[in-house]
Amino acid sequence: MNTRFVTWTIVAICSMGVAACGSDSPSIPTAPSLSTPAPPPPPRSLAVDLTGNYALTFEVGSACDEVPKELRTRTYEARIGYYKSVGSADWFRAELSGAEVHSYQPVVIEVSGNSVSVDLSDNVIVDEPSPGAYLATAGYGVASVQPTELSTISGSFTGFFKYCVETSGIGATNNCSIDTVVRGMCRSDNSRWTLTRR
Repeated sequence: MNTRFVTWTIVAICSMGVAACGSDSPSIPTAPSLSTPAPPPPPRSLAVDLTGNYALTFEVGSACDEVPKELRTRTYEARIGYYKSVGSADWFRAELSGAEVHSYQPVVIEVSGNSVSVDLSDNVIVDEPSPGAYLATAGYGVASVQPTELSTISGSFTGFFKYCVETSGIGATNNCSIDTVVRGMCRSDNSRWTLTRR
């Protein structure tokens, strides 16, 4: 994948709040480098402890016909670790791999009471399912969970998606430019997200 495309996609999306998402929240912190110490242990016992290995799945809702049928469900390996606690909410970060993931910042997951939310409102996953074809995923989702039932967590996802295929040949332009990906994302409110513990 074009390195410049990835770099400017992330910079623009984080600064613009994924265009139509309308988020006023600050950009999600970048993943710690190898030299950064591990995050501190939680200051109290976690009511819902999500640390561990999961499969994170996004399903495109009935909108966004541009996303091919075979790509409307995408699953990534997610290694979730504790991040921090703010008030009564506990935050976790999911490091993704698999499904040809090329670019993303760690996915933030917040637990507050029995509510679990996944936040890609100032973030994006750029996936290359086949050479020269890209699928961008962003949005926000929430689910209800019981502390004793963490094998599968699933809920609604207000998703923003963009499928783009690069053109090739003499005189071809980069039709998967930053403007195309960020400003042209399709909204599908009835999408879903699912965490399945490994």
